Amino acid sequence: MTTALVEIKPMPHSLINTSLDDLAGLVRQESELVEAHLNQALMHALQCGEILLAAHKRFERGVGFRKWVEENTSVT
Repeated sequence: MTTALVEIKPMPHSLINTSLDDLAGLVRQESELVEAHLNQALMHALQCGEILLAAHKRFERGVGFRKWVEENTSVT
């Protein structure tokens, strides 16, 4: 699995003439999307941790777990 980087695009020229009220609405909308995606990311991180704990229990005293993680996952 590879991590996709987000391409940052320059500000559209259409925003230059947008009213402050409309810009405020756009900022609120984007802020809400950031919060929602952060919450989703946190949920996935917690699930990943639970899965890793389940895998860790399969290794006697954890011996070999780190090697298994390195060879089989993208977790560092």
